[in-house]
Amino acid sequence: MKIDSRDFIKQLDPLVYDICVEISRRGFILTLTGGAPRDFLLNGVFSKDLDFEIKHLFEFDHEQWQRKLSGLFKHLNTKFDIQHEELEFLIYRIKVNNFELEFSSPRIEKANNNLDHKYFTPEFVSNLETEKAFARRDLTINAIGIYFGVPGTEDEFTVIDPFHGIDHLKEKVLKHITPSFSLDYVRLLRLVRFKCLHSFSIDTSTNNLISNFSLQMCSHYYLSYEFEKSVGRGPYLQFFHTLWQIIEDYSLGINEVVASTKIFYNLDLSSQSLYQKHESLFKWTMFHLSLSREEKLQFVKCFGLSKKKAMMMIHSSESIERVESGVREVDCFDRIVKCADLVDLSFTTKDLVHKYQDLLANTEFQSKDQYQKAKENILKSL
Repeated sequence: MKIDSRDFIKQLDPLVYDICVEISRRGFILTLTGGAPRDFLLNGVFSKDLDFEIKHLFEFDHEQWQRKLSGLFKHLNTKFDIQHEELEFLIYRIKVNNFELEFSSPRIEKANNNLDHKYFTPEFVSNLETEKAFARRDLTINAIGIYFGVPGTEDEFTVIDPFHGIDHLKEKVLKHITPSFSLDYVRLLRLVRFKCLHSFSIDTSTNNLISNFSLQMCSHYYLSYEFEKSVGRGPYLQFFHTLWQIIEDYSLGINEVVASTKIFYNLDLSSQSLYQKHESLFKWTMFHLSLSREEKLQFVKCFGLSKKKAMMMIHSSESIERVESGVREVDCFDRIVKCADLVDLSFTTKDLVHKYQDLLANTEFQSKDQYQKAKENILKSL
């Protein structure tokens, strides 16, 4: 399947394109992989994060291949006045204007006994054929590539689809590639993310593998990362609702990180307050849910916040609760408590007093006594 070169190049920063052309001219083969081809085929656009597979026509041993890649990126640094990072697994990262490019060597992943995201031992092959290289990916819709051919030709960009991911995009189906899919808990989180974000169904064969997953090694980083990427369509907390449906349906093992999110499971997803896509999850949790201090502390700690930051957030939310309690009997209560949504999680008591005093000053009261009562109750509660 060919792609209109002009439409595709429009999506790329000119410097990004020039870098890709230079890589090709030096004998390397580039294929755009991961989310960019998927999103381009779905929506005609792709994000600023671009993942490339970089390989060669010839086979080199590991040391030779590593030297060859390192030499290439040092050359790019000099030619384009950029800097690169060398990451694990022969991955090289470049930041160009608003784009972040990652170039990874093709590899075969051999499963080990780990239950975390690094469940494999990699074997790097400089000229690994596409089907074998793409077999390590999670879902067929993420195993679509866009091959970068000869610059300036009509067939400069060609779609590679060894596992029929394009058909599954059209059918809105999520399907795994190999049984190793269930060895990495992050893949389950991604499955949930795509189901929520695109309203895709899960293929029967993939459903049959879900019971093999374990979330006992799930980290706060990947859980919050996949949740944030799921936000865009539908209720704000649909990700956690769907995840917990799967956990209970398949009796999956979990740890305290995952357990801390069960507070979202039974919430009414039709509530408009759950559609605040840009609102901090932590702020929403502190101010909108009736949780004990212990529950709040467990939640924020499990998501990687420091104890100092966690306690600051908890004190802030408790101050809000005391203010709400103090003015509940005042007719203007509903207007006053809206102030909570304007307050930063790290506010001080002094900040809170000023914030509420400003609100009181701009609130119409039926009498001077009502105003004085509201003010006294607020200050007392602080």
